[in-house]
Amino acid sequence: MHLALSRLFPSSNWGQTILEMSSARQVAISCGLNNWSSTMKHLVLGSVFVFFAATASAHGCPGEMRAIDAKMPSAALPAADMSKVRALREEGEKLHKEGKHTESMKALTEAKKLLGV
Repeated sequence: MHLALSRLFPSSNWGQTILEMSSARQVAISCGLNNWSSTMKHLVLGSVFVFFAATASAHGCPGEMRAIDAKMPSAALPAADMSKVRALREEGEKLHKEGKHTESMKALTEAKKLLGV
């Protein structure tokens, strides 16, 4: 191993230095994790990305409305149930426009249940 490292770093003492490091440190260096602040930046940025992705998908009212709209023409429901689906869909859209996304999602979820989506 020393011979291979000395070929990689012929003009410096890096070969001997790397040999003296712990195996965990060698693995970290080989994976590019030798810079702690860079690693922390990646972890923070990844966490922020996951947070915003989860937030965006949690209130996907327009997507729910599209799913309801796509299913309504082909749904075989009694007229009373279909009118309830339309009312819930309209209520969900109204609540979405008012910024009440949780309530909107409740109404849209109920409409999707009636449609069997």
